[in-house]
Amino acid sequence: MDAPKTVVKGQRMEVIKRGESVAFSHGVTLTRGDDFMSADRMINHEKQGITEAWGNVYLRRNDPARGTRSEAWGDEGTYDSNQTSGTLRGNVFTEIRESTPTERLTRAWAGFLSFDSRSGALLLERTPATSGPRARFQPPWPAGVAPRPRVVVEEPGGRRDLWGNVLTYYQDDNRVTAEGSVRAYWEDRKGGAVVNLPRLNKRKNGGPHGAAR
Repeated sequence: MDAPKTVVKGQRMEVIKRGESVAFSHGVTLTRGDDFMSADRMINHEKQGITEAWGNVYLRRNDPARGTRSEAWGDEGTYDSNQTSGTLRGNVFTEIRESTPTERLTRAWAGFLSFDSRSGALLLERTPATSGPRARFQPPWPAGVAPRPRVVVEEPGGRRDLWGNVLTYYQDDNRVTAEGSVRAYWEDRKGGAVVNLPRLNKRKNGGPHGAAR
């Protein structure tokens, strides 16, 4: 089966960089298979398979194989058509609704979000790394201004609420790992138990970060 094509549309279009890229503005949309993104402005780098977006960025992803529907909002974003992955930056909020094997609602807040549809993982940070492959996505504000990453998972059996400097949510096995000044809250609706951990900086096995399932 051929890979789905990435289609970008807008009310205005301009060819830039000697034809290597195309800039779109005013009501811009991107579609690729079950993925949809909209923004005020986008630049599509077709040869690299990269599309950059600015202003009121919205991303929607339907994943029939996982039974999930994801929505996310941010100030800026990047979509990688080759890897079916990308990033959102700014005041980021995302919501994931899962219908199988159980009903689950996951909400997350961060200053930087990286998603990968192949692994089903979401990486949330207050600000992106200052070195390495995400270095060029460094936002133009101090670290203290960006939202502190937070993940809330609600399902029939209970609720988990975690904060940390870096959070990673694995959709396939419903697992969250957290690093740096971690706070965690669990509510077991079946037994009525509530566990509130103001600080959780190590796993039981002595690892460097907290984890919850």
